[in-house]
Amino acid sequence: MLRLRDSLHRLRGWGAGRAARPRIADESGAVTIEFAVLVPLLFILIVGAAEYVNAIDNRNKVSALTRTLAELTSQGDGMNPISASLMGQITGAAEPVLAPFPASGATMKLAAIGVYSDKGQLTPFICSSWPAQSAAQRKDASKKLAIPSIYGRAGARYISAEVSMDYQPLFEAFLTRFLGPLDLSFSWNESLTWPARGGVEGESSEREIVFPGGQVCPAKL
Repeated sequence: MLRLRDSLHRLRGWGAGRAARPRIADESGAVTIEFAVLVPLLFILIVGAAEYVNAIDNRNKVSALTRTLAELTSQGDGMNPISASLMGQITGAAEPVLAPFPASGATMKLAAIGVYSDKGQLTPFICSSWPAQSAAQRKDASKKLAIPSIYGRAGARYISAEVSMDYQPLFEAFLTRFLGPLDLSFSWNESLTWPARGGVEGESSEREIVFPGGQVCPAKL
């Protein structure tokens, strides 16, 4: 009788073991599928977060450089026009401001602008610029300007600073290896206007900045 009971117990245990094996296999397969799905998603999230932080940092530095150029230029150096050596120092601020991004990737433009009354309409005009432009180039560029409300008066003088910089995504080269040639770069463009804090009085009663090789704003257009 005892032997019969032992045999029945062994048979039940063997049957239960066979039933458990497919269940364990199913659970193992589910874990593998979840792992295969979650790992790429986690990788994308990490890469995306790193790329976002780096891109925003680059934009903030471009904005900071624009403000720095405008502020330094607005102070002048007591000369008219600003000396070439001073302009070299001002534009040289790009390297520490943009670090660790390369300053060579930034394009900087500065302009001294005067506001004139022409047939009852206020008209902006670029009196001098850096890099230097010809009279025809300054005239064409002036047509695209909009006068900020704070300078909406005849005789106003102010500075315009513009900085543009191409942003190269961190993982573009990595993705290119798997997806083929890609161009994911784009540009940050920042601009602002700034009052002249230094410089000298020109034809109007307001002080103005004159860039290397340029002249004070004319009395009339």
